[in-house]
Amino acid sequence: MANFYTDNNELRFHLRNPLMERICFLKERGYADKDKFDYAPQDYEDALDSYDKILEVVGQIAADVIDANAESVDIEEAHCENGRVTYAKGTQENLDAIKREYDVRILLAVESGSRAWGFASPDSDYDVRLIYVRKREEYLRIDDTKDVIEWKLDDVLDINGWDL
Repeated sequence: MANFYTDNNELRFHLRNPLMERICFLKERGYADKDKFDYAPQDYEDALDSYDKILEVVGQIAADVIDANAESVDIEEAHCENGRVTYAKGTQENLDAIKREYDVRILLAVESGSRAWGFASPDSDYDVRLIYVRKREEYLRIDDTKDVIEWKLDDVLDINGWDL
């Protein structure tokens, strides 16, 4: 079974970039949370392992769901029905995969970028922007919760979402 991350050595190569150690240190705030939360990375290797596992899951979703729907989504497109936007069947399946993976409710998903404006070239990527909400209990947590979804697996799909 294909995986758009593990099957792509160029992507995996970038995770081992010499600058990644410094990037991880900055992103993880010097691993300051390692004693507060059992899921927080302890050090560079632990952070890299976590990032690798997340990218593997995203790569699988991209291969199993998004890639399989890409052509039909281009043909069907979104349309308005009874005053509501209805996404192409493949787009809805892609959004459902994101909802399951991140445990969110997507309020709005729009195509942006060159394709949305009708200026796409043969090498244009697909840009998707989301507004979402989490379950109520997620907002009542004391610890920090990431309030964005950033999912750019490759040069074809770029998904960004923001918590309302």
